[in-house]
Amino acid sequence: MSEEEHLGRIRFKSRAEELCGVRRKLKAMLRVKTCQCETTECIIIAINEACMNVIEHAYKGRCDGDILLDVFCDDRKLVFRLTDFADRVDPAVLRPKDLNNMEPGGLGVYLLDEIMDELRFMPCSHGEGNILEMKKCLDDNGQPVRHGENYGNE
Repeated sequence: MSEEEHLGRIRFKSRAEELCGVRRKLKAMLRVKTCQCETTECIIIAINEACMNVIEHAYKGRCDGDILLDVFCDDRKLVFRLTDFADRVDPAVLRPKDLNNMEPGGLGVYLLDEIMDELRFMPCSHGEGNILEMKKCLDDNGQPVRHGENYGNE
């Protein structure tokens, strides 16, 4: 497997109005390595949802929190690391919603789980904050694959 290439970092405040710029910058980063296909658009929607969850739940609506989105790529996957500096979140409460239970909330994690191939919640090494690592597999041509498609011999 090849070494991960850092495609870039987006730093922004915990305000919903920042997300339009985040989506635009993320789309530009992904354009360097992938086509602008439906799956790429789904990735952008998922990242937007993850960012909104950080704003609403980790920062509890505070507008002064820092958020970092780092994007990496190798020949087999895209990796997105979303870092906040809010109070630590218990990963056990971050589970996809049971669609048979249609009460409000929880659909964001369900959406992430459906679009991304791997999700991992981690504490920050510096003592406060959270990291959500999301991975999306790439096909033999370096393009994102739809969730559930066969993408090689892994």
